Amino acid sequence: TLLLNNSINSLNELSKAHSEVELLKADTLMLRRSEKDFLLRKDMKYKKKFDDIVKHVHEEAEELIHHLNEFNLDVSKVKEFDLIIDNYKAKFFILVKKQKEIGLNPGDGLYSSLRNSVQEVQNVAKNSNNLKLLSSVYDLRKEEKDFMLRRDVKYVKSFESKINLLISISKNNIKQNLQTYKNDFLALVKAEREIGLDSKSGIIGNMRNVVHQTESLLEV
Repeated sequence: TLLLNNSINSLNELSKAHSEVELLKADTLMLRRSEKDFLLRKDMKYKKKFDDIVKHVHEEAEELIHHLNEFNLDVSKVKEFDLIIDNYKAKFFILVKKQKEIGLNPGDGLYSSLRNSVQEVQNVAKNSNNLKLLSSVYDLRKEEKDFMLRRDVKYVKSFESKINLLISISKNNIKQNLQTYKNDFLALVKAEREIGLDSKSGIIGNMRNVVHQTESLLEV
């Protein structure tokens, strides 16, 4: 009977350990969801949500280590997982900082600077009654919007080619406005590329690699 009770208690403890692993899996998915929600909605509440989940992960990892220690089982992978989650958090917070630099809405950050410089160029073009210039500006805006929509650098190259030509043939009163527009757009492009234009590049690509590490460790 004593042996049976000991076996049942052991199974219960191991069952708890297994439950902790499942909770870690679920929380890792929640971290990814918070990351995607932030990228989609640009809302800082998802940064706090991400941070809260990380704290919960650390608590669960500590519990798992406690259960495994009772059976003298290896806890090194749990500790490694814990460190990788902190790495994930660090990279996500870098992404949030970069997105704040770009702008959480059209009224701030690089978004705002670009919008203001575009408006200035359009106003000068309209006031000069130069329809050809105005048409060229609208064409530049199309390249700009296509880049933001499709995340493809070919639109940046096209934008640069067109605006460089326009700057070269423009008079001083519009030349500086066009140069500011170009600089603001390229600054935005640079920041967007640092974040990542697809799931394999930039900060986003780095975070994907970290998430894949967590998945492998959870299986172990």
